[in-house]
Amino acid sequence: MVHAKSWTLKKHFEGSPTHSNFELKTVELPSLKNGEVLLEALFLTVDPYMRVAAKRLKEGDMMMGQQVARVVESKNSAFPAGTVVVAFSGCTTHSISDGKDLEKLPAEWPDTVPVSLALGTVGMTGLTASFGLLDICGVKGGETVMVNAAAGAVGSVVGQIAKLKAHPREYYLSAAPHGRVHRHPLARRGPPEGSERLAEMGRRGKRRRCQIQNSSLENEEELGKSQTCDKF
Repeated sequence: MVHAKSWTLKKHFEGSPTHSNFELKTVELPSLKNGEVLLEALFLTVDPYMRVAAKRLKEGDMMMGQQVARVVESKNSAFPAGTVVVAFSGCTTHSISDGKDLEKLPAEWPDTVPVSLALGTVGMTGLTASFGLLDICGVKGGETVMVNAAAGAVGSVVGQIAKLKAHPREYYLSAAPHGRVHRHPLARRGPPEGSERLAEMGRRGKRRRCQIQNSSLENEEELGKSQTCDKF
């Protein structure tokens, strides 16, 4: 028998959670049935959406979450032992799946690229950045793109894609009165000068110039229909 350690929601929280809101529990997993696989987590992800999604959980439920996992035992020919997958198995060390919720990592995944990136730059974070910038904003070559919160997970990837697809220069932004925005080229120098300018990005004011506006929160089909992407 395999024992799984899982982080559970001990008590609902308002605002930012603390250690006291969670509890680590150990449970014994049953034997595999035909068509099932046993997964062992390699990497777990903790994402901002969990703060909101946790409200739908009952106290005692396992925290949701995506993970990169390895198949350690299999009764499913589509996922032999040793297969590395991405799964929404939650915050747990081991889990059982029938394979329907699993996504294999590409066979051509380079050995030099950490598989943990499947949870970030090559996962949900990267997809959000790519679809948001290329499909929704429709950025084209030669344009200059302003990214709000470019130091965040998605924003930092947007900045890299923008350098490849739009304009190869880097800027940090500072707000000014009357709705104007100043652009300052990032110094191509090492620390401390370069790091000080990057830190200034977070201290100065913010201005959103590329945003997606949800025209309706009640009808999912309407989400994302209205968007503005101002380029300069």
